[in-house]
Amino acid sequence: MLLRWGGLAITTGIDSSHMALSLRKNIKSSFAMPVLAGQPASTVGVTAVADNVARFNVDMTTRSVPLEITTSLRLLTLLTVYGGVGFDFQLGGSNKMDLDVSASVTGRIGGTEQPMGTARASANVSADPSPAKVRGILGAQFNLFLLRFFVQVNMTSGNPMLASLATGLRLAY
Repeated sequence: MLLRWGGLAITTGIDSSHMALSLRKNIKSSFAMPVLAGQPASTVGVTAVADNVARFNVDMTTRSVPLEITTSLRLLTLLTVYGGVGFDFQLGGSNKMDLDVSASVTGRIGGTEQPMGTARASANVSADPSPAKVRGILGAQFNLFLLRFFVQVNMTSGNPMLASLATGLRLAY
């Protein structure tokens, strides 16, 4: 058959994921400090060096039950194109993010290097997932005997708009 409709498919399951990301970067920057207001222009300029360490950490966990309703068209039994809608019921999870930057600043006034102070900035944020999320599904699958190679895009609307791309191999028996 040249073209065949696959009907409606309802799919569900359980999804659990965890991601931990930690980044650390040493940053060294030099900058000229401006002459203070009200000081004569002949005042000796100050060159400062900040020796920084920046740290960024993210720890995310999600648990959900997806419900997907899709339909498909199969062309010559080789290619299947499908689309539909998915609804993810969020059972729980967490998102923790923190950022920390600390620096020691040294400067030169004329030829003498002196400590000028320290600086530190940090931020911590925690969030819980929304109770449910609707997403659109669009994909294609190449069918070769018992193997199914697929690519699928999931997109949510709203602010922010989110998208994911999945590729994989299925074994059909």
